Amino acid sequence: MPCPTRWHIRSFYVPPFPEPESGLCDTAARLEACRVFRARVFHDHGRRPAFRADDGSFKDPDPLDYGAWHHTAYAQADGPLSGYVRLTPPGRGHHGAVRALLGPERFFALLERERIDVDTSAEGGRLAVDWPARGQGLAACLTALLIAQARAQSASSLIATSVTVNGTPHMHQKHGFRLLSDSTAWSEQHNEPMCIVAHCLTDGGHLEPLIRRLAARFTSGATSSATSPSPDCPP
Repeated sequence: MPCPTRWHIRSFYVPPFPEPESGLCDTAARLEACRVFRARVFHDHGRRPAFRADDGSFKDPDPLDYGAWHHTAYAQADGPLSGYVRLTPPGRGHHGAVRALLGPERFFALLERERIDVDTSAEGGRLAVDWPARGQGLAACLTALLIAQARAQSASSLIATSVTVNGTPHMHQKHGFRLLSDSTAWSEQHNEPMCIVAHCLTDGGHLEPLIRRLAARFTSGATSSATSPSPDCPP
């Protein structure tokens, strides 16, 4: 598969408490497609069995999807979904994935030690890249997108959970995240240990040029159900 130089990015927001009559049927369908995609990628041919139901369908009904932005990536505008990432805006960290993984006591102790303000931090999550799209810069593009949006929301930092296998923490560190010490905990859903990474948002490192180009998506509410090609993404 040739390496796409521009990924087509589509973004949508799911309110914290959507009303059944609010006309969000299309949003619900898009969210369900994202959940199935995430579950299929995370299931990884049986490595994480919790992402597959008894009937064989892929499931990831994460309640943290509500009150969050969802970004999807496609190699071609009319092609299949290739990648996904979620951003939880500042102010919702008290109920985020980091706290769920560590538990309240370890969560608040970690943030206090690292001087991270839970009320002003954004949280990234559920980064997933399909196997045929790997090695083509998509994870870097989605990470830059998270940083650009977190900055636009005036977040003080960006925190996220990370699996500890397959070099994923190294990938995060390559993109400017710090691996927080004493932050590892077992995830029943992922069937493996996970850790916490954090980005200060002030320096995007080698992603900075891409972050700045992507920042235009987040001016004047431009992300509302936005669909557009991303700038060139590094490998």
